[in-house]
Amino acid sequence: MTYLPRNTVGTHRYGRRGSNARLKRAFLFCAALIGMAGAVWLAVEVKQRRGAKIDSRPREEAVALPSAEATEYVPPFRATTFDGTPFAVASYEGTSAIVLDFWASWCVPCATDMPRLKSVAASFGEDRVAVVGIHRGDTEAAEQGSALTTRLGIDYLLVQDPEGKLFALLSRGKPFMPLTLFIDHDGRVLDRRIGPKTEEEIRVSIAKIVN
Repeated sequence: MTYLPRNTVGTHRYGRRGSNARLKRAFLFCAALIGMAGAVWLAVEVKQRRGAKIDSRPREEAVALPSAEATEYVPPFRATTFDGTPFAVASYEGTSAIVLDFWASWCVPCATDMPRLKSVAASFGEDRVAVVGIHRGDTEAAEQGSALTTRLGIDYLLVQDPEGKLFALLSRGKPFMPLTLFIDHDGRVLDRRIGPKTEEEIRVSIAKIVN
């Protein structure tokens, strides 16, 4: 029979006891983690259930959300025409619809749109809709704009925007030209168009504001 030395036997027994202790500590640690996770889950669940009870009203009594697109009204701005006559957009309110068109001589699509705006608006009648061209005087001299309108035979009202304030006010931060706003007789902006427009597109937009 083979015997282990006395000191070796002791070491073997102590090793088994140490291993059992480590297992016990690991088990307790895992149990503690599970307990903490359960407590956190319970707290969140209780909070959510309490929050759900805050608004117990029926659906039809809930606060209505705002519509995706709120009504836009044209600001009551003032300007001057090329000959210095004062202009107020509010003077059209309650009388006729109005088309505001920002333009400049360097804008090629503007030169194409302006005769179309004149022609289509005339077909609806000047008592129903008026076209007002707003010159981007912050980008070129007034003489350059005036030369373009003379060449195109534009005879509707033309006002100046020498510092670009009106464009900044109405463009929503988009620096694109031409910019045309279609406004009904209540001052509501019912359509916006950026870029070149066909006569049919202009007709559809004007129909929205005169009816």
